[in-house]
Amino acid sequence: MTPLFLPRSTDISANARSLRVESLPLAVEVSWAHRAGICRTLEGAMPYCAGDAIVTGVAGESWPVRADVFARTYQACAPTAAGEDGRYHKRVLACVALRLESAVQLEMNAMGTVLNGNPGDWLLQYEPCRHGIVRPDIFERTYRVLGAVWTRCAAPRSNSGWPVAPMP
Repeated sequence: MTPLFLPRSTDISANARSLRVESLPLAVEVSWAHRAGICRTLEGAMPYCAGDAIVTGVAGESWPVRADVFARTYQACAPTAAGEDGRYHKRVLACVALRLESAVQLEMNAMGTVLNGNPGDWLLQYEPCRHGIVRPDIFERTYRVLGAVWTRCAAPRSNSGWPVAPMP
């Protein structure tokens, strides 16, 4: 079966099954890219630029983070100074999450980079046009569910039919 293609502009907050979640303040290892390259993430190949952060997470997985986004979302752990290779804490940030029921390809940028999501993975929306895909085992270790985006009193703006799985 062909994966569902999701454009960068996808807004999962409009889906009635979306959840509000927040990242946990976990320490990660970070190295700074000295030149452009490709990072082989669990979900696909992601390009990065010189000066971007390459983050290694709780399961040994790696992913690139643009320098400007990194500055807003991570904080250096002593004795590491900001901008140096070393340990950083992820700041506690709220976002929207949707559990996938079927395979998707998520457009990450205008250059055609896509991430691949599988049934059971979590599709995250950090802000408009900024998404990620996280395996369920990693999601459980790195995010806390805060509750539904929509309550029974509030009807969703649209029912886009996105592939979601029921919550366990």
